[in-house]
Amino acid sequence: GFEEGYLDTLNITWADTKRGAGPTGTALRTGQPVITRDILNNDAFKPWREEAQKRGYASSIALPLKSADQPFGAVIIYALEPDAFDADEVELLTELADNLAYGIVVLRTRAETKRAEQVQETMLAISQSTSLADNLDTLIDAIREHLGKIIDTTNFSVALYDESTDSYSFPVYIDQYDNLEAGITETLTGSLTDYVRSTGKSMIIDHSAYEKAQKSGKFSRYGTPHECWLGAPLITKRGVIGVLAIQIGSAS
Repeated sequence: GFEEGYLDTLNITWADTKRGAGPTGTALRTGQPVITRDILNNDAFKPWREEAQKRGYASSIALPLKSADQPFGAVIIYALEPDAFDADEVELLTELADNLAYGIVVLRTRAETKRAEQVQETMLAISQSTSLADNLDTLIDAIREHLGKIIDTTNFSVALYDESTDSYSFPVYIDQYDNLEAGITETLTGSLTDYVRSTGKSMIIDHSAYEKAQKSGKFSRYGTPHECWLGAPLITKRGVIGVLAIQIGSAS
Protein backbone atom coordinates (compact mmCIF):
# COMPACT_ATOMS: atom_id res chain seq x y z
CA GLY A 1 0.00 0.00 0.00
CA PHE A 2 0.89 3.66 0.23
CA GLU A 3 2.71 3.48 3.56
CA GLU A 4 5.62 5.80 2.61
CA GLY A 5 6.89 6.29 6.17
CA TYR A 6 3.45 6.55 7.73
CA LEU A 7 4.22 3.97 10.42
CA ASP A 8 7.13 6.07 11.64
CA THR A 9 4.73 8.93 12.49
CA LEU A 10 2.07 6.96 14.40
CA ASN A 11 3.38 6.82 17.99
CA ILE A 12 0.40 4.70 19.04
CA THR A 13 -0.29 3.48 22.57
CA TRP A 14 -3.08 1.41 24.02
CA ALA A 15 -3.08 3.43 27.23
CA ASP A 16 -6.18 5.50 27.92
CA THR A 17 -4.60 8.70 26.63
CA LYS A 18 -5.06 10.98 23.61
CA ARG A 19 -2.85 8.80 21.42
CA GLY A 20 -4.49 5.69 22.83
CA ALA A 21 -8.02 6.86 22.00
CA GLY A 22 -7.62 6.23 18.27
CA PRO A 23 -8.84 3.12 16.47
CA THR A 24 -5.78 0.95 17.15
CA GLY A 25 -5.54 1.75 20.86
CA THR A 26 -9.28 1.30 21.29
CA ALA A 27 -9.27 -2.04 19.47
CA LEU A 28 -6.45 -3.25 21.70
CA ARG A 29 -8.17 -2.15 24.91
CA THR A 30 -11.65 -3.41 24.03
CA GLY A 31 -10.78 -6.45 21.92
CA GLN A 32 -13.32 -5.32 19.32
CA PRO A 33 -12.92 -4.09 15.71
CA VAL A 34 -12.93 -0.31 15.38
CA ILE A 35 -14.05 1.29 12.12
CA THR A 36 -13.18 4.85 11.18
CA ARG A 37 -15.65 5.59 8.42
CA ASP A 38 -14.42 9.10 7.67
CA ILE A 39 -10.88 9.97 8.75
CA LEU A 40 -11.32 13.61 7.73
CA ASN A 41 -14.16 14.20 10.20
CA ASN A 42 -13.41 11.73 13.01
CA ASP A 43 -12.10 13.55 16.10
CA ALA A 44 -10.54 10.40 17.55
CA PHE A 45 -8.28 10.21 14.48
CA LYS A 46 -7.06 13.80 14.81
CA PRO A 47 -3.48 13.01 16.00
CA TRP A 48 -2.84 11.06 12.77
CA ARG A 49 -5.16 12.85 10.35
CA GLU A 50 -2.60 15.08 8.63
CA GLU A 51 -0.22 12.23 7.80
CA ALA A 52 -3.12 10.01 6.72
CA GLN A 53 -4.44 12.68 4.36
CA LYS A 54 -1.01 13.06 2.75
CA ARG A 55 -1.30 9.44 1.68
CA GLY A 56 -4.92 9.59 0.63
CA TYR A 57 -6.33 7.49 3.47
CA ALA A 58 -10.05 8.15 3.89
CA SER A 59 -11.24 5.33 6.18
CA SER A 60 -9.81 2.48 8.19
CA ILE A 61 -10.52 -0.57 10.27
CA ALA A 62 -8.49 -1.77 13.26
CA LEU A 63 -8.82 -5.49 14.03
CA PRO A 64 -7.47 -6.87 17.31
CA LEU A 65 -5.31 -9.98 17.34
CA LYS A 66 -6.27 -12.07 20.37
CA SER A 67 -5.13 -15.11 22.26
CA ALA A 68 -7.54 -16.53 24.86
CA ASP A 69 -9.63 -13.38 24.35
CA GLN A 70 -6.66 -11.17 25.32
CA PRO A 71 -5.46 -8.73 22.63
CA PHE A 72 -1.74 -8.86 21.85
CA GLY A 73 -1.66 -6.85 18.62
CA ALA A 74 -3.75 -5.41 15.84
CA VAL A 75 -4.12 -5.36 12.08
CA ILE A 76 -5.00 -1.97 10.59
CA ILE A 77 -6.33 -1.63 7.05
CA TYR A 78 -6.75 1.72 5.29
CA ALA A 79 -8.96 2.52 2.31
CA LEU A 80 -8.84 5.40 -0.16
CA GLU A 81 -12.57 6.05 0.03
CA PRO A 82 -14.79 6.92 3.04
CA ASP A 83 -17.03 4.25 4.60
CA ALA A 84 -15.22 1.49 2.74
CA PHE A 85 -16.02 -1.38 5.10
CA ASP A 86 -19.53 -2.81 5.12
CA ALA A 87 -20.88 -5.47 7.50
CA ASP A 88 -19.90 -8.41 5.29
CA GLU A 89 -16.35 -7.11 4.87
CA VAL A 90 -16.02 -6.51 8.60
CA GLU A 91 -17.10 -10.08 9.31
CA LEU A 92 -14.67 -11.49 6.73
CA LEU A 93 -11.75 -9.33 7.93
CA THR A 94 -12.47 -10.23 11.54
CA GLU A 95 -12.29 -13.91 10.66
CA LEU A 96 -9.03 -13.36 8.79
CA ALA A 97 -7.57 -11.50 11.79
CA ASP A 98 -8.60 -14.36 14.08
CA ASN A 99 -6.91 -16.85 11.77
CA LEU A 100 -3.78 -14.71 11.67
CA ALA A 101 -3.75 -14.45 15.47
CA TYR A 102 -4.07 -18.22 15.75
CA GLY A 103 -1.16 -18.72 13.39
CA ILE A 104 1.02 -16.28 15.33
CA VAL A 105 0.21 -18.02 18.62
CA VAL A 106 1.07 -21.43 17.13
CA LEU A 107 4.40 -20.15 15.82
CA ARG A 108 5.22 -18.51 19.15
CA THR A 109 4.36 -21.68 21.03
CA ARG A 110 6.59 -23.74 18.75
CA ALA A 111 9.43 -21.26 19.21
CA GLU A 112 9.00 -21.26 22.99
CA THR A 113 8.92 -25.07 23.09
CA LYS A 114 12.07 -25.29 20.97
CA ARG A 115 13.76 -22.70 23.16
CA ALA A 116 12.83 -24.60 26.32
CA GLU A 117 14.25 -27.80 24.83
CA GLN A 118 17.49 -26.00 23.93
CA VAL A 119 17.81 -24.63 27.47
CA GLN A 120 17.18 -28.07 28.97
CA GLU A 121 19.78 -29.67 26.69
CA THR A 122 22.28 -26.94 27.57
CA MET A 123 21.77 -27.38 31.32
CA LEU A 124 22.24 -31.15 30.94
CA ALA A 125 25.43 -30.64 28.94
CA ILE A 126 26.79 -28.26 31.58
CA SER A 127 25.96 -30.76 34.30
CA GLN A 128 27.82 -33.48 32.44
CA SER A 129 30.82 -31.17 31.89
CA THR A 130 30.92 -30.47 35.62
CA SER A 131 31.39 -34.18 36.25
CA LEU A 132 33.93 -34.75 33.48
CA ALA A 133 36.17 -31.65 33.69
CA ASP A 134 39.51 -32.29 35.41
CA ASN A 135 40.35 -28.61 36.07
CA LEU A 136 38.68 -25.22 36.40
CA ASP A 137 39.82 -23.84 33.04
CA THR A 138 38.39 -26.82 31.18
CA LEU A 139 35.10 -26.52 33.04
CA ILE A 140 34.75 -22.79 32.34
CA ASP A 141 35.54 -23.28 28.66
CA ALA A 142 32.88 -26.00 28.45
CA ILE A 143 30.29 -23.85 30.21
CA ARG A 144 30.93 -20.95 27.85
CA GLU A 145 30.70 -23.22 24.82
CA HIS A 146 27.39 -24.73 25.95
CA LEU A 147 25.85 -21.39 26.94
CA GLY A 148 26.91 -19.98 23.59
CA LYS A 149 24.26 -22.17 21.95
CA ILE A 150 21.43 -20.26 23.63
CA ILE A 151 22.92 -16.83 24.41
CA ASP A 152 25.66 -14.53 23.12
CA THR A 153 28.75 -15.29 25.24
CA THR A 154 31.14 -12.97 23.40
CA ASN A 155 31.62 -10.97 26.62
CA PHE A 156 31.99 -13.58 29.34
CA SER A 157 33.63 -13.57 32.74
CA VAL A 158 33.91 -15.56 35.95
CA ALA A 159 34.78 -13.74 39.16
CA LEU A 160 35.82 -15.81 42.19
CA TYR A 161 35.44 -14.22 45.61
CA ASP A 162 38.12 -14.33 48.30
CA GLU A 163 36.51 -13.60 51.65
CA SER A 164 39.84 -13.05 53.41
CA THR A 165 40.72 -10.10 51.16
CA ASP A 166 37.18 -9.11 50.14
CA SER A 167 38.33 -9.21 46.51
CA TYR A 168 37.72 -11.06 43.27
CA SER A 169 40.04 -12.92 40.94
CA PHE A 170 39.19 -13.71 37.34
CA PRO A 171 40.06 -17.13 35.93
CA VAL A 172 38.42 -15.93 32.72
CA TYR A 173 37.62 -12.40 31.58
CA ILE A 174 36.69 -11.98 27.93
CA ASP A 175 35.39 -8.58 26.87
CA GLN A 176 35.37 -6.77 23.52
CA TYR A 177 35.76 -3.36 25.13
CA ASP A 178 37.83 -3.82 28.29
CA ASN A 179 41.05 -5.67 29.05
CA LEU A 180 41.95 -7.08 32.44
CA GLU A 181 45.53 -7.96 33.27
CA ALA A 182 46.14 -11.61 34.09
CA GLY A 183 46.36 -12.29 37.81
CA ILE A 184 44.82 -9.00 38.84
CA THR A 185 42.30 -8.84 41.71
CA GLU A 186 39.51 -6.30 42.24
CA THR A 187 37.39 -5.42 45.25
CA LEU A 188 34.38 -4.47 43.09
CA THR A 189 32.58 -2.83 46.00
CA GLY A 190 29.16 -1.62 44.88
CA SER A 191 29.37 -3.44 41.56
CA LEU A 192 26.74 -5.61 39.93
CA THR A 193 29.03 -8.58 40.48
CA ASP A 194 29.32 -7.87 44.20
CA TYR A 195 25.55 -7.45 44.45
CA VAL A 196 24.86 -10.84 42.85
CA ARG A 197 27.48 -12.50 45.05
CA SER A 198 26.24 -10.92 48.29
CA THR A 199 22.56 -11.60 47.61
CA GLY A 200 23.05 -15.03 46.05
CA LYS A 201 20.47 -14.15 43.40
CA SER A 202 20.74 -14.01 39.62
CA MET A 203 20.25 -10.64 37.99
CA ILE A 204 19.61 -9.23 34.54
CA ILE A 205 19.63 -5.50 34.00
CA ASP A 206 19.57 -3.30 30.90
CA HIS A 207 21.60 -0.14 30.44
CA SER A 208 18.86 2.36 31.24
CA ALA A 209 17.96 0.60 34.51
CA TYR A 210 21.64 0.39 35.40
CA GLU A 211 22.13 4.10 34.76
CA LYS A 212 19.21 4.96 37.05
CA ALA A 213 20.50 2.64 39.78
CA GLN A 214 23.98 4.11 39.47
CA LYS A 215 22.73 7.69 39.76
CA SER A 216 20.76 6.74 42.85
CA GLY A 217 23.95 5.40 44.40
CA LYS A 218 22.92 1.74 44.42
CA PHE A 219 25.78 0.66 42.14
CA SER A 220 29.23 1.92 41.20
CA ARG A 221 30.46 1.83 37.62
CA TYR A 222 33.12 -0.65 36.57
CA GLY A 223 34.29 -0.94 32.96
CA THR A 224 32.45 -0.11 29.75
CA PRO A 225 28.65 -0.07 30.09
CA HIS A 226 26.78 -2.66 28.05
CA GLU A 227 23.28 -2.87 26.66
CA CYS A 228 22.49 -5.77 28.96
CA TRP A 229 24.25 -7.43 31.88
CA LEU A 230 23.41 -10.87 33.27
CA GLY A 231 24.98 -12.32 36.36
CA ALA A 232 24.49 -15.65 38.14
CA PRO A 233 25.95 -16.64 41.51
CA LEU A 234 28.25 -19.67 41.68
CA ILE A 235 26.86 -21.62 44.61
CA THR A 236 28.52 -24.55 46.34
CA LYS A 237 28.06 -26.27 49.69
CA ARG A 238 30.36 -23.58 51.10
CA GLY A 239 28.05 -20.85 49.87
CA VAL A 240 28.45 -18.35 47.02
CA ILE A 241 32.02 -18.49 45.78
CA GLY A 242 31.73 -16.10 42.85
CA VAL A 243 29.74 -14.86 39.88
CA LEU A 244 29.42 -15.81 36.23
CA ALA A 245 28.58 -12.77 34.10
CA ILE A 246 27.59 -12.23 30.49
CA GLN A 247 27.46 -8.78 28.93
CA ILE A 248 25.70 -8.12 25.64
CA GLY A 249 26.47 -5.21 23.32
CA SER A 250 27.93 -1.81 24.11
CA ALA A 251 25.79 1.03 25.40
CA SER A 252 28.44 3.68 24.73
